[in-house]
Amino acid sequence: MNFFPPSVPRQEDLRGTCQRIAEAVLGRDDDWQMGKTKIFFKDHHDMLLEIERDKAITDKVILIQKVVRGFKD
Repeated sequence: MNFFPPSVPRQEDLRGTCQRIAEAVLGRDDDWQMGKTKIFFKDHHDMLLEIERDKAITDKVILIQKVVRGFKD
């Protein structure tokens, strides 16, 4: 019996997504590894991921502001 609705991604899908994000941001040949439940990387990798996350959040906030200002006018 499946307790999760169809919109909830499966564990395999999440693992593949994490793998693709890490490869895109950190590169394939760098010194990071994926474990069964965690990704192991160094401090500079953490900083790179945080910078990318901050850029993505900022872009989404700007988009929301544009839409709200458009509706307001």
